[in-house]
Amino acid sequence: MARGIIAEVPVIDGVDYVVTTGRGPATGWSRAKATLDLAMGADIAPWVLHDLRRSCASGLRRLGIRGEVIERALNHVSGSFKGVAGTYQRDPMTDEVRTALERWALHVEELISGKPAKVIPLRGRVV
Repeated sequence: MARGIIAEVPVIDGVDYVVTTGRGPATGWSRAKATLDLAMGADIAPWVLHDLRRSCASGLRRLGIRGEVIERALNHVSGSFKGVAGTYQRDPMTDEVRTALERWALHVEELISGKPAKVIPLRGRVV
């Protein structure tokens, strides 16, 4: 889903960012969040941007994704990758992360549409 959205974003010559001010990376997240809060109205419970990461991590776990794959997907260095493990475990788990995020995208699509998402083959190793 994210790739489809990104593919529709107009390309700005000389800018290498997807989320941009037109000259460089996007800034002013607090102002954007305040604008979003106003648009959503008072019926929505208060939330912060970090809640999106937390929801993704919790949702991936409910989908059966292993903790170390979730940490890689969120670019976290904690639990699974502290100490000696962090020194020696350098695999970025690219295939596992891709599969996990594809599963998350399908889950979100189902939540939004209210019906099962289209089935796509998931590449790579079992997560």
